[in-house]
Amino acid sequence: MDVLRGAAILLVILGHSTDLVMLVGREAPGLLHDVNTAAAPYRIPLLMFLSGMLVPNSLAKGVGPYLTGKVRGIVWPYVVWTLLILLATGAFTAEAALGMLWLPPTLLWYLQVLFVGYVVALVTRVINPLWPAAAALVGSALVPFDEYRLGRMLFLIAAFLCGTWAWQHRERWLGVVRRWWVMALLAVPTAVGAWFAIVFGGTQYNPIAFPLVVCGLALALGLAQRVPDARILRYIGRNSIVFYVTHWIVVFWSIRLLDAAVPGLPALALVLTALVAAVLVGLGVTWLSLKVRPVALLFRI
Repeated sequence: MDVLRGAAILLVILGHSTDLVMLVGREAPGLLHDVNTAAAPYRIPLLMFLSGMLVPNSLAKGVGPYLTGKVRGIVWPYVVWTLLILLATGAFTAEAALGMLWLPPTLLWYLQVLFVGYVVALVTRVINPLWPAAAALVGSALVPFDEYRLGRMLFLIAAFLCGTWAWQHRERWLGVVRRWWVMALLAVPTAVGAWFAIVFGGTQYNPIAFPLVVCGLALALGLAQRVPDARILRYIGRNSIVFYVTHWIVVFWSIRLLDAAVPGLPALALVLTALVAAVLVGLGVTWLSLKVRPVALLFRI
């Protein structure tokens, strides 16, 4: 599953690179814009689903190690890198820094949702995960749009808990979704969801689209069992926290600096350069984190 996590992280970086070219007054390249839009309903739910699959083994270690592990590996980098991103992008204010506790001021909102997902999984561990998943999905449909993004959080927690259920019952379905005819069937609603996102929009974190998202996740898990092993994706997936928290600063500054140094450079070149730079920096920082203790402390205490 590390390969899927690595692929999802690359899609996240590509999406942010595509979006950030607007900071320098450019329009996103048409093809990349469509790829980003088509992937948007699936990439973060995939990350949440895969993380939910880790819950049973994590809970087996005991409640204490479970909670402390999530604080050390999720809350800590969320706080550290939220502050670093605010400082690096010139957006730091005391209000923004304090507001991270309830309203994440950067793209690291995902880590907040992830931590909440683990807490919900802990609290509801004695019942079938599909029950709280259904409750979260209903809640996502009922809550009005608000600045705290509660609907988005509930939608993603539903995907997270579906991942927990999926791991508990993997013997029933994991071998099924790798069959070619099953993947062909799953590809139809997945493609419909991607097409609808491109043409009409409004499908990302939309509870009505949840069945399409589930089909997309199942298709991804089937394909992951069929495609050749991709070592670079596996490496990114195993160290996804490093790539996720570092990429925004790299993308932000590489696009701004490159546009200033080479005026008129095509937007496609800006996006691809930012993507490559973010991956290379992620690889370098991951290596450093394995060798240098202070660097490692930026991601886990």
